[in-house]
Amino acid sequence: MNLFDKLAEQQQVRTRNKARFSSPVGATATDRAVDFAAAESPTLQASLEQLRSRMRRPGPRQRPEDGRATDRSAQTFGGVIQCNSNGSFLHRVSDAAFGPGSQQEESWIHRLIQLLGGRKRSCDLRCVVFLDTETTGLAGGVGTVAFLVGLGRWTDSGFCVEQYLMRDYHEERAMLLALQESLATTQVLVTFNGKAFDVPLLQSRFVLARQRWPLARALHLDLLHPARRLWKLRLGNCCLANLESELFGIEREEDVPGHLIPQLYFRYARTGNPQSVGGILSHNRQDIETLARLALRVGEVFSGQSSKGLAPVDLFSAGKYAGVLGERELAMSWNKAALRGDLPAALQIEAVKWIAASLKAQKNYSEAVQLWKDLSERSEVFLEDVHEELAIYYEHRKCDLEEALRLSEHAISQLQSRALLKKWQHRRDRLAMKLARCACSVASLPF
Repeated sequence: MNLFDKLAEQQQVRTRNKARFSSPVGATATDRAVDFAAAESPTLQASLEQLRSRMRRPGPRQRPEDGRATDRSAQTFGGVIQCNSNGSFLHRVSDAAFGPGSQQEESWIHRLIQLLGGRKRSCDLRCVVFLDTETTGLAGGVGTVAFLVGLGRWTDSGFCVEQYLMRDYHEERAMLLALQESLATTQVLVTFNGKAFDVPLLQSRFVLARQRWPLARALHLDLLHPARRLWKLRLGNCCLANLESELFGIEREEDVPGHLIPQLYFRYARTGNPQSVGGILSHNRQDIETLARLALRVGEVFSGQSSKGLAPVDLFSAGKYAGVLGERELAMSWNKAALRGDLPAALQIEAVKWIAASLKAQKNYSEAVQLWKDLSERSEVFLEDVHEELAIYYEHRKCDLEEALRLSEHAISQLQSRALLKKWQHRRDRLAMKLARCACSVASLPF
């Protein structure tokens, strides 16, 4: 090999090294080989640069001076890109012309807070917040994220809904920081199934983001349980959309089904097309407005204002729930109103039982016994609990042991349950012994 050949070989090695070390840090061996081939082919190099530009992720968004910016999604939904120290997110505000328009309607909300909160508390309605989230799944856990959080509250101009949307996962911290500031003055939080899902999920996201949970001292009212207590007997399905249709006559048009929301958000995060998430924002806003309407309706019911408009089954349900909440007078009036309507036979028996039990608690035994007698005579089936109440009354209140023994014998002839038979046989034997002792006492008296 002559000197010319050695110089040519060194030039080729220098060219290969230059192509190898000019590739990006962290490139694989395959990438370096491709770069070397590209160094020999300008056309291939141009193609590689074009592919890299397509696959390169956009850099961080520049924060504007006023803390706000707009992009295609913001223009589509009528929102703005809000920025803070943790980044940016989409913020949307919309208004609805409904809400407490009088002191009476305000009293309904205060009544609701009193009943479900367990105590009286003075509260500014502007500090009552209605919350609903849209998430990447329903399974919960660390992998589930609330990508959209909607907050509704009453203002001087009506009902305002604020929506906080993270367009990608890196915007979650910025969204949570904004939520922390917005929820700082909240005194009462109202949700629908929020105790089981929304609030625990948000709490976990705040913990993972190392941010303070802003609702630690707020009273939480979950309207799912009152709604089921009041309307499940008549409606069966007590999801928010069905309550909205049955109670308020609102039919949603082109609404996004809840089970499709995670898929639509993943498509939006992947493609950036805002059309995939527009229906999610509308669905969330409608849920929050319906939640506020539901709060007004439940407060109206327990204020005794809408009892005339309730169906007999709803009156029975409301009376039963009022008894659980300790509102015995209201429960009594509602059960009596339900009995005056077209109430099914099984529910009539339950309503009369509840009224009789209330009369017994008030020591009004004569009226309670009359109701128990009417039930036992009219019912086609044997009512073991009613017979037991009558037997207790005749034994301990009336001191009529013979009638109590007759009731025990009748119960034994009707029952087939072994456990209940044992209980009534024990009662019969005890009454028979008491009667025998009374007979011996009478026989031993001197005449």
